[in-house]
Amino acid sequence: TITIASLAVATYPSLTELAYVKGVTSAIQTQLGTMLLKAGGTMTGKIIKAGTTEVGKTYTPATGAQTVALDCVVNNVHVVSGHADGTAITFTVANATSSQPFIVSILQGAVVSTITGWFATCRWSGGTAPTLTAVAGKRDTFGFIRTAADQYDAFIIGQNC
Repeated sequence: TITIASLAVATYPSLTELAYVKGVTSAIQTQLGTMLLKAGGTMTGKIIKAGTTEVGKTYTPATGAQTVALDCVVNNVHVVSGHADGTAITFTVANATSSQPFIVSILQGAVVSTITGWFATCRWSGGTAPTLTAVAGKRDTFGFIRTAADQYDAFIIGQNC
């Protein structure tokens, strides 16, 4: 025998509650399981606070030959200000992921800096690494895309700006 009972209205979902599950295409628990918890959990990558403008990571090499270590987990825009006494700069890159693009913008100080080494293997468009603009106060900007471990396609975005 089948018994039909009438339950109290409070036990039924409201129309608003039913609307929450409209369009669900897989188990709700599966969808919820992919969300970050309010407490705990792990987030990766760079976090930018809502309503703020992202700015580049700034590097100012000291006097004399310096290595500037670009950390691509920190930012995708790297702004290097040449030292007032001129600085020979060697670049290294860390934490770039496959196919990650990033930009390096170099502003010349009062005395012109030079690049003594780009990181890993850079394949420059045109086949040759560029020479920095040799004018104090001018900016050269370059773009890079990581194509494989320690390999980058390299492009001149703008020079003598």
